[in-house]
Amino acid sequence: MSKNILFYTPNLSADIELIGGVETSTLATVKQLRHGKFNPIVLTHGAGQFVAELQAADIATVTIPVQRQLERLSRNRILANPLNLIAGISGLPALINKVSKLLRQREIKLVHCHHPYAFIIGGIAARRVGVPCIWHFHEIWEPGLLKQFYLSAARLLADHIITIAEYESQTFPQGTKLPPISIIYNGFDFDEFRQRKNCDRLEVLQKFELEPDSCLIGYISHLAPYKGQSTFLQALAQIVDKEPKIKALLVGAPRKSYENYSSELRETVIKLNLEDKVIFTGARSDIPDIMSALDIFVNVSENEEFNRVMVEAMCFGKPTIISDLRGGSVVVQNEETGLLVSPKDPDSLAEAILRLVEDKSLRQALGLSGQKHVERTFSIAKITQDYEKLYEQYCY
Repeated sequence: MSKNILFYTPNLSADIELIGGVETSTLATVKQLRHGKFNPIVLTHGAGQFVAELQAADIATVTIPVQRQLERLSRNRILANPLNLIAGISGLPALINKVSKLLRQREIKLVHCHHPYAFIIGGIAARRVGVPCIWHFHEIWEPGLLKQFYLSAARLLADHIITIAEYESQTFPQGTKLPPISIIYNGFDFDEFRQRKNCDRLEVLQKFELEPDSCLIGYISHLAPYKGQSTFLQALAQIVDKEPKIKALLVGAPRKSYENYSSELRETVIKLNLEDKVIFTGARSDIPDIMSALDIFVNVSENEEFNRVMVEAMCFGKPTIISDLRGGSVVVQNEETGLLVSPKDPDSLAEAILRLVEDKSLRQALGLSGQKHVERTFSIAKITQDYEKLYEQYCY
């Protein structure tokens, strides 16, 4: 008989029509996992597209609406104003009771938490009911009080920690009584993603009223200061006169907490005289079509070592430029499967883009090598096996 695993993915974003990397990873994992010995159930607090896709895939889903003050417990809001932590705590007891009740009713054997918000609530509820709890860190946490708080809480509330990159696990203090730590990469259903492509390159160019011989560079990400779009625009300004066929798509919309950033980027475009070079597309549902039409993919985030969209672009064989945050990357091996540049460094990014624009053979070589690498390393079938082996340690 299948054992019930609760995937606690809060989906607290006010922009519920958007699906972020954590939600996308959850979707891919539970779709694959349900075919084995475990039965995934997803707990979320939001609605919108994430829940719609779960239901369309016939995944058991529970939505518990939260009081507004609880939304202040998101990591970004706490970092922006630590007082949000205090304001949000008042609503925790009632929610913890609801989650505890859910664990008993659904006979949950293990709780897999995918968000700092879920770490505490899911961890306390799991301890109450007497089931193991896994904390899944999806991004790099810089040293500070917030990280110290969660690591201290992990000693009490987590039975296991998952990180998505080697470096992240190395940032945890050594010699402390932390739970065991495993590195499990995000998994991708590459065949399913590529099958969502509905039109060819020429049709995509026509959508955006671009010439057929344009050199199309894509930057696909939510609009936020730490995502690196400003660095990208500064780099473009250095090279568009040398390569007039360059056109750039900024694909994505700002989260609610960064809604003014879109205006700032548009002002930067005007200031740098890039109005005829850069197109803001907003949030799009045709990402596979756009990716397949690109000549070059760029994502120079300032704090993300592993970003789903990087891997998705590489699965289409696109030469990729990303940030070298920690002296290397599991996604890109410099000069082999893509190019690494220093974060917040428009000069090095401009040089890398120019190399690829001017050298078609290099674009093709890096694109093919990158495609083989991600398919070998991040396939959802392989990653799901890693999850199942871990779950078996805790679900007897």
